Amino acid sequence: MAKHDRYCKAAPTAQDDVGIGHNGGPELTIEQMFTLVGPRNFTVIEPFQCGAPWTGYATDDELLQLAMDQGRIDRAERRVKELKARRTKTMNRCIRRMRRDSGRN
Repeated sequence: MAKHDRYCKAAPTAQDDVGIGHNGGPELTIEQMFTLVGPRNFTVIEPFQCGAPWTGYATDDELLQLAMDQGRIDRAERRVKELKARRTKTMNRCIRRMRRDSGRN
């Protein structure tokens, strides 16, 4: 079996050990990392209760899924509302240009 160096075309890329961590930053102790980042923040999703009688028959997993779905629906509705507002703003701008061009304003 031939030596690896004989067939290697590229220069070796291994770095000298200069005290740098695997991602190129300084190696930190857990205490230093905690002071920089802070404690983990786990967001707790409250079970979804919409007041409908069928929610009394849902399991805890189903209620959790409903809560996540409701959050997704709320964010989607907010995106649609923002898009419609942007469309209205553009439409009004174009109407003003049209009126100015026709001499009505």
